[in-house]
Amino acid sequence: MKVDGSRIRELRQKSGRTLQVLSEDAAISPSFLSQVERGSRSRRSTRRSASPAH
Repeated sequence: MKVDGSRIRELRQKSGRTLQVLSEDAAISPSFLSQVERGSRSRRSTRRSASPAH
């Protein structure tokens, strides 16, 4: 599934939230959120392994 970063940015701005506030709520860094909004990062790159490392 591809994330539409421009849509995330649009909704964030309409709600009056900053990158800092939304990134804190989402438990990600502001720079990562900015990259997602710009299309530099995709949902695929945000996935974490479901199984713990051994």
